Amino acid sequence: MKRKTSVPVRILQYAILVLMAIFAFYPVWFALLASGRASERLYTFDLLGMFLPTEWSWRNYQVMLFEKPFLTWLVNSLKVASITTLVSLIICTSAAFALSRFRFRGREGFLILLLALSTFPGILSLVAIAQLLTALGLYGKHLGLILAYAAGTIVFCT
Repeated sequence: MKRKTSVPVRILQYAILVLMAIFAFYPVWFALLASGRASERLYTFDLLGMFLPTEWSWRNYQVMLFEKPFLTWLVNSLKVASITTLVSLIICTSAAFALSRFRFRGREGFLILLLALSTFPGILSLVAIAQLLTALGLYGKHLGLILAYAAGTIVFCT
């Protein structure tokens, strides 16, 4: 049988949840406020401006949409992200199925290796990945970015 909680406890629970939601959403709110600030005022400290919009400038949006190749950047990002997701999904689901269903020699060692690799931050391999992509002629190309991202996600998705 479920026990009923008292009204003050429920008020406290909801207050904590509201504070957590505000804490989680504040970076998005701050980024939105910063995007509407004039460029010369972006790094000035304004206590009220950190929480409420004190002024708004559409210049940053105008520059982004009409003076920069924003649509090209957006299409490139969507292409790289979707192909990376697809490649990671195919590789990781196949590997996870094989590791969970089949018993073979080296399985435990491979699982320990996966677990050990997931403890290292990805930044440690940044120089090695850049050198490898340069040697393969993929540095600065979409395929190189897709391979690097997919390789970085395999450890965490399997």
